[in-house]
Amino acid sequence: MGNRYFSLLTALGFLLGLTASAMAQRTSEGLIALYDFTSPTGDKVEDHSGLRPAVDLRIADPNRVRRSVGALEVRSPTIIRSERRADRLNQAVRRSGAITVEAWIKPTKLDQAGPARIVTLSKDSSNRNVTLGQDGDKIDGRMRTGETGNNGVPSLPTPARSLTTELTHVVYTRARGGQARLFLGGRKVSEKKVGGPTKNWDVSMGLALANEFGGGRPWIGTYYLVALYDRALTPGEIAANHSAGAGASAAPAVAKRDPSEELFETKVAAILANHCVECHDSVTRKGKLDLSHRNSAFAGGSEGSPITPGHSGDSLLWEIVSSDEMPEDRPPLSDEEKAAL
Repeated sequence: MGNRYFSLLTALGFLLGLTASAMAQRTSEGLIALYDFTSPTGDKVEDHSGLRPAVDLRIADPNRVRRSVGALEVRSPTIIRSERRADRLNQAVRRSGAITVEAWIKPTKLDQAGPARIVTLSKDSSNRNVTLGQDGDKIDGRMRTGETGNNGVPSLPTPARSLTTELTHVVYTRARGGQARLFLGGRKVSEKKVGGPTKNWDVSMGLALANEFGGGRPWIGTYYLVALYDRALTPGEIAANHSAGAGASAAPAVAKRDPSEELFETKVAAILANHCVECHDSVTRKGKLDLSHRNSAFAGGSEGSPITPGHSGDSLLWEIVSSDEMPEDRPPLSDEEKAAL
């Protein structure tokens, strides 16, 4: 299905208003975190995805990095970590079952192992949700599922000698169906099936760059861009992001949202994800209804379109939910959930 959370917003017309400021070819659909390193000073690395709460990062020891506009060079071991738990990121991927971790990096050396943590959503060296790392002259991707366990192994590596110390665009994707891929320089270099659901994702884990929580897995090199999506980008989208380059101008500008959009993000999306999409995604399509994408949602199913834009009270979706006809074979929505919907 791709991205349950964001595509539900898309399906019902509550787009977050993400637009590319200078490089429209970078995709923003499903973006949940973005670090473009535009600030040349300080110990804070801001999340420029525009989503709230922002998952900002702190540099544990600013004396061990060198900052410039659009780049952050890690010169000796430190950690750049989220100030608090990255609940929003973890919950989004746990719902969608899919992820993309993207980074523009320049490794300082090729003898870094562990793997050395480039990007990690984890707790310590043995417990992670996802990690993109360097293992010598290879990139290594690990993801927790019901089949890979707490450490996300067996991992997906790139071929030997595929990584150099040149500026490199690295992307790890895992689709909801389990297909995991690694891309270097906009091209797929390895893939494998990483089966199992993501219901075992630990939502308490934090996001870190350049080291593991607890230390011991430092990465030395330069960051130019890091982005996370709660869907698997297509090869075409990855090629487009590669063509867009590592420049900070690729960051999306975010329009202000009205209160209804805020309500949808914080309340309604979770209701639909928990009660509707299980039967009405692009695979199951019960009643021929697919709510996972905007076009299919408005096209409707065997009973017609479930959404009447601008007239929620006249929408079939509201009619069958308010009457407790749906969700089927499970408890009806609570009064609070109905009020939010």
